[in-house]
Amino acid sequence: MIPQGKHKGDPAPIRPWTPPSPPPPDGNQPPATGWNAALLSARLGSEHVTTVEVDGRLAEKAEKAIREAGYGPRVVHGDGALGWAPGAPYERLIATCSVRRVPPAWIEQTAPGGVIVFPLALDFWSGALVRLDVMEGMARGRVVGDAQFMPMRSHRPPSDAPVDVSTGRRTPGTAVPDTVASLGFALYAGARLPGVAMTDGRHEGAYQIWLWDREGSAATVTDEEVWQYGPRSLWEEVTEAHAAYAGEGDPSADEFGLTVDGTGQRVWLR
Repeated sequence: MIPQGKHKGDPAPIRPWTPPSPPPPDGNQPPATGWNAALLSARLGSEHVTTVEVDGRLAEKAEKAIREAGYGPRVVHGDGALGWAPGAPYERLIATCSVRRVPPAWIEQTAPGGVIVFPLALDFWSGALVRLDVMEGMARGRVVGDAQFMPMRSHRPPSDAPVDVSTGRRTPGTAVPDTVASLGFALYAGARLPGVAMTDGRHEGAYQIWLWDREGSAATVTDEEVWQYGPRSLWEEVTEAHAAYAGEGDPSADEFGLTVDGTGQRVWLR
């Protein structure tokens, strides 16, 4: 029997696009407590530490906490992307927010031979911790780990365009290679597919990958089925990129590096 309201030959219903949920808090120190500045002051001496916070209320709160802990570094209310030129040059610059591009002021205000350590924001799966050695007018270094920090305000991505679920296309599921959710592939895919975001997790009890490009294309991938929406077939693009990545020998994250100079910022392999 055919249920009421159904007819033989009706197409299967389109699965709606369900955006991924934001990740839960990771248990690290909340923003702007002054924790890192206090630790550096204890190690180096307060007179050698400057900390910058863009939110005036949080800067005041952090300074109060640091003073109560017995330390007195310079606490600046300002835009961290601009650094703090009056205190330059610096031997070390450590960012506790992620950035998509290294601000030029960071290199300009770090002495040649100095070091910049920061979380590089990646749309694809994870973020990377990068250590750069500064030379005259440029910086170069390698990925030294993974790190997911709140993005700098001026580096937050724009709002995503809506996904037209009427464009949904279903194909059978596929076994997802483990290295799709690896930092090495995140770095490779981020360079090959700029603007494509990916995350993974459990949805309705099953492991799932979400892909989207912020311009109206999206995909969900499970062992059972793949749904793709919008003008791009994102899962096909990702599988092609992964095949190329595998052809490079599945490089690990520490085989990737970053160069920043007057012409821009470039991720490189080996």
